[in-house]
Amino acid sequence: QPYDHMLAICRYLPKDAVILIDGDLPAGEWDYLHYVQGHRPDVLGVFPGLLAAPWYRNMWMRDGLGEACDQRFQEALKTAKKPAELKHTQFLLDECRARNIPVYTTSVFGETKEGHFIPEGLVFRYLSKDEIPPTPEERAEKAKEILEFLDSSQRRGNYRMDLRLQPFWLRYVIGAWVRAYRSTASDLYPKYPELAERALRKAMEMDPYSGKDRVNLALLSMDERRWEQAEQLLDEALLLEPEMPLALAAKVDLYRSQGRLEEAAAWNERLEERKRRP
Repeated sequence: QPYDHMLAICRYLPKDAVILIDGDLPAGEWDYLHYVQGHRPDVLGVFPGLLAAPWYRNMWMRDGLGEACDQRFQEALKTAKKPAELKHTQFLLDECRARNIPVYTTSVFGETKEGHFIPEGLVFRYLSKDEIPPTPEERAEKAKEILEFLDSSQRRGNYRMDLRLQPFWLRYVIGAWVRAYRSTASDLYPKYPELAERALRKAMEMDPYSGKDRVNLALLSMDERRWEQAEQLLDEALLLEPEMPLALAAKVDLYRSQGRLEEAAAWNERLEERKRRP
């Protein structure tokens, strides 16, 4: 599963891109595919946690960013605020975009407040603060391509989340695919509801013990006035997570939309009671 996870990422990245890889597991995946098997020699993989080390910067500069970048890096270090690593990450993102290099990441770096992280399947595309993010229409069209890419990607072995039996690395990989399908569904809706439902059902298959996808499917069904399906999905979500506020609120909306006001009031009371508890 880790191999197929990074293989899909390698297939997705455009030519001459930079990818920031966060965490030991994806770093190991990248090193194996990139350095051992030779996948995507045109792509520069960077581990942000090591950027403060000169030996590491020298290594990735040889792969394409050059000495001018390191000179600017040294200037940035003189004014960097603690923790310095966060400044390093933002510097590298800015430097790459200034050179019009496509930048992708395996996670959102919350400390970098100056740009945009756009989810695209298993990765995030970074845009600087001066770049205009894609419109919802553009994201919906891109999401159609991403859904086809995700569905066509090689996935061998077990992809059903089970917190009791699986090691962390397997849960991490499955979680990455679940997140990819969820974000794709979000971009597809409301323009392509059928495709959004397809993506949500993929996420639900992989993470069957979470009520989140069932609630989102129920909300989609409510928008299309498929009341019985929505009610069944919400009941399933509440069996999994009995006090889930989002599911309780959706129950209220479901019954109000059908004019079942007494049932809506009863569920609203249950929702308000839940809100009062810590």
